[in-house]
Amino acid sequence: YRSFRAECASKRPARPEFTMYGFNPLERWPIVVTQRSGMVVPIPPLLIDRVTIGLYHDLLAAHGEDFTRAFGHAFEDYVGTILGSVYDRATLHGEVPYGRDALSTDWIVTDGPGATLLECKATRLRLDTKVSADPAALRIDLAKGVAKALVQLHRVLRDIRAGVRGLEQFRNREPLVPVVLLLDPFHTANSNAIRNLVGEELRSRDIGPFEYQVVSIDEIEAWLPTIKQRGLTELLCAKMADRGNPINSMAYADFDTYLRHVAGESEERKLAEPLEDEWLAFKTYVESTFPELRSATADNGSGAPGER
Repeated sequence: YRSFRAECASKRPARPEFTMYGFNPLERWPIVVTQRSGMVVPIPPLLIDRVTIGLYHDLLAAHGEDFTRAFGHAFEDYVGTILGSVYDRATLHGEVPYGRDALSTDWIVTDGPGATLLECKATRLRLDTKVSADPAALRIDLAKGVAKALVQLHRVLRDIRAGVRGLEQFRNREPLVPVVLLLDPFHTANSNAIRNLVGEELRSRDIGPFEYQVVSIDEIEAWLPTIKQRGLTELLCAKMADRGNPINSMAYADFDTYLRHVAGESEERKLAEPLEDEWLAFKTYVESTFPELRSATADNGSGAPGER
């Protein structure tokens, strides 16, 4: 317990506005050894997270770029599975070769007169970056993730509009919405502060400003019924159009905040169909292996990930 308290203090964010990125040691060590009660699991859902999504940093530390390369391809496939649950093959287009040895973005959604271009990035902000708010560290992480994806998106946007061979099916579509799709939630990714840092990186690569959005995969998962009903491109265009106030306008907010604003809490949100069976099977396994967690998890109101 003393080690837990010390770890909390050592990883406290340097600035109050970064509290949401503060490190909770229970994410890494969900079981606390106490003198009075023995081993305690204060937040049972974090135990499940630790043996699933929590393995990312363990594997990264052990295998470095070999892991991130393999995981990146798996993440791209996963995004296709999720989007494929609401879009058919005529609407959802995977990465295609074009021109001279070039590749399109990972996925393109053509759900109307326009299209959404999605570049997937599994790269996460480092923990030290999240809690320190160090601009230099943030620039390094953005260059490897969001900015790198935007360089690729900018190239494909330019080539579609130039009519480069292999991209003809997208040439007459407007608007084209470039989206960086992240594995990890990045709540301030669309804010002016982050956009300014990304803009500096893009200018260093001779790329001028252009409109884009950053979205995380959990936002797509949670709002699939709304995306299916209203269309991803239409939702993103409406979000980007609301940009009068650099602080309160929805263009600078995260996707979840915007969707709660336009759809409200009453609109149905549910786990993607391809994942529902897997989640139920995993939940059953955990409850049978750790029966003491069943009532605790119920008390915490933790259902399927898309229902939290």
